[in-house]
Amino acid sequence: MKNLFLTSIFIGLASALGAQTYFLNGDAVANGNDCYTLTNAFNYQNGTVWYGEQIDLLQPFSIQFTMNLGSIDGSGADGICFVLQTVGTSAIGADGGGMGYLNFGTSLGIEFDTWQNGDYDDPGFDHIAIEQNGDIDHNSPNNIAGPVQADVFDQNIEDGEDHVVRIEWNPDDESIRVYFDCVFRLEGNVDLVNSIFQGNSLVYWGFTAATGGAYNVQSVCLQPNILNVGNELVICQGMQPTLSVGSSLDGIYNWTPTDFLDDPTSATPVTSALEDITYTVTFTDLCGEPVVQDVFVNVENLNVTALPADVINCDTDIAQVVMNANIPLTAAYVVYNAQNQLVVSENSMVPWFTSIPGVYAIEAHVDSMCFASTTVEVEADFALVDLYAGEDLVLNCFNPIAQTNATSDVQGVTYNWLFNGQALSNDNSLELNISDGGTYLLTAVHPTSGCWSIDTMVATEDFIAPSIAIPLQDTLTCLNPVLELTGIVVVSAHDYAIQWSNAMEAAMTGAQSIAPEVSEPGVYTANVVDTVNGCSASADVAIASDDLEAVDETLLRFPNVISPNQDALNNQWRVVLLGNPDLQQNEMFKDFNLLVFDRWGNRVAEQSNPSADWSAADLSEGVYYYTLEYTLLCGKSTSTKKEGYFHVIR
Repeated sequence: MKNLFLTSIFIGLASALGAQTYFLNGDAVANGNDCYTLTNAFNYQNGTVWYGEQIDLLQPFSIQFTMNLGSIDGSGADGICFVLQTVGTSAIGADGGGMGYLNFGTSLGIEFDTWQNGDYDDPGFDHIAIEQNGDIDHNSPNNIAGPVQADVFDQNIEDGEDHVVRIEWNPDDESIRVYFDCVFRLEGNVDLVNSIFQGNSLVYWGFTAATGGAYNVQSVCLQPNILNVGNELVICQGMQPTLSVGSSLDGIYNWTPTDFLDDPTSATPVTSALEDITYTVTFTDLCGEPVVQDVFVNVENLNVTALPADVINCDTDIAQVVMNANIPLTAAYVVYNAQNQLVVSENSMVPWFTSIPGVYAIEAHVDSMCFASTTVEVEADFALVDLYAGEDLVLNCFNPIAQTNATSDVQGVTYNWLFNGQALSNDNSLELNISDGGTYLLTAVHPTSGCWSIDTMVATEDFIAPSIAIPLQDTLTCLNPVLELTGIVVVSAHDYAIQWSNAMEAAMTGAQSIAPEVSEPGVYTANVVDTVNGCSASADVAIASDDLEAVDETLLRFPNVISPNQDALNNQWRVVLLGNPDLQQNEMFKDFNLLVFDRWGNRVAEQSNPSADWSAADLSEGVYYYTLEYTLLCGKSTSTKKEGYFHVIR
């Protein structure tokens, strides 16, 4: 077909509210009437044309346009690619056999290739193929479909004619179909949104072309109403959108009803509808097929919502707020904080971000014709766990292992103990058995805010044991039957308690004293315990006895004078051991019987208790006679009688 300049694009649920804008790059030039030359008849040309608005791949589309691949057959090159991409309207590839699409990056390309490149496994005929990511090698995994001969009736499409091309995308079955001169030629199946564009459904579309050592004049023709409203157009009251549908072969359109339309015979009438209305348009498409299409104009009030924002906390310092309008129109948003200060100005690229919690007011409008507002609260959560690692502990002989008494006010918390920078295995518990002194660090992360709480507990060690030193002691004798242990030294960091014991359970007085008295020979053990830390020490002492020690009777001296005048001299009658005058009578005598007589033989006194010295307090001055019968406690004699006399002097 020659001299066809009309194009059409069917995009489900898209809107066309104004004139279309195209962006030209490289060697591309505009010829008028929305026709564009991508390359001229020169070597190493490279040109791109991109439509200014993105299309949504979640919706189906059908695009019709004409392309002219030049008139130089055989030695002409290199071809045109229809491309979907996310780079933007300034994208341009490389010249040569790659047709301006080679190494393009994330993209889908449909090539109309007029040069056989053996490196890319091109066939000998002009062909069509569907490829991705700028890879035009037909043996590559990036080759989605093709190559096939472009014109079913002719291997050559460099014939100087304008050829009608239609490209259809159906997201339901993820199919993309290519028609050339109204004949179906090729279909590919691919998940465009997820497999190629990583979940992004909005893409730019347009054309690339290039020449290398060979060349051709290569061009496309598009029409002003390239984006049509599809089957439904959603607007808000006051807007006057332009309606557009597929290209007409003869330029004749018939719109019914004619209500609110400025020209019911135009390809692009303007409607001023204030309520919902359905229009029907009839025309003949570029392939000569009659078309009857309904267009529903849905007039709604603009509403804007803000999805719940992230909570600002110790894990998330910036909150994302997503704003949405209820109609598929590009809305502009402004945002104010609680102090009515502008924080976001004319933002149509949602979401927006903030690090400041509070209530925000959102105002939205579409082309300053319809307005809506809402509010959103950005919350903050910096809650901390009220964490207590427990009171400081002391490890000692009473408690060589102690357990922490840590507490927390939040459930579902992860706890960790560290000692000297090393994590301790405690099964995520507040309870920890402590056996080493030092500083213990307890950490907890709040389950909602992510904020860390830290507390420390110090364990000190007190294992200092007391010491005890017992020197050699005297020997138990008959004259020294009770021995007080002396010279014992105890050193302790705190108060202490002492306990004496003897394996033979020998008699002892003051078993909890540092100086007990013993009366039996044997080994005595002193056990000393620090009453604060429980640490102990012990020491033994051996007490011996000497059975050979005795009182020498020849050294006994019996008084012959007493003077009971209370002058502290010779007041009492007491037997004295020469050499040991302090030895008491009860320490010398086991039996003791003293009888005193006057000169006439009368008994005037009697004393049978060796523990008491006898006093002559009731006797007058004069000479008195005595008899003393005794048995030595520590002596060889069994019983002895001593007779004598003494003078009482006053």
